[in-house]
Amino acid sequence: MVQSIPVARKPRWLKQLLRTQRASTVITTGLVTLSFAMYGWTVYIQHLWRGEFDRMQALERQERQLTAASETLRQHLANQAERPDSGLVLPTPESAIFLPAPSPAPAPSPTSESVAPPPLPAEMPMAY
Repeated sequence: MVQSIPVARKPRWLKQLLRTQRASTVITTGLVTLSFAMYGWTVYIQHLWRGEFDRMQALERQERQLTAASETLRQHLANQAERPDSGLVLPTPESAIFLPAPSPAPAPSPTSESVAPPPLPAEMPMAY
């Protein structure tokens, strides 16, 4: 059977060694906990990033589909405009409409609020 040494009889180096063991146990436990927390945070961030990346790809796909639909519609309208029975005519200079130029707006009248303050006397310093 192993007998424990009484506290009063333990040598100083053994007491220091036991304190070092306790401190290293606490530090190791803290580091392991921190490692698990960092691992969980990394996995969570990657999960969020993947979700946002999938969302971005879906938006890019929708953008391509909208661009294709817009071009298809534009082509369809251009084909309809080229048909003789569409009722559209080519623009000519004779059919142009000219509008008169607008008269310039009157200048705003000065009010008491927009009057500049009187200048400061020359002997007063402006800044230090």
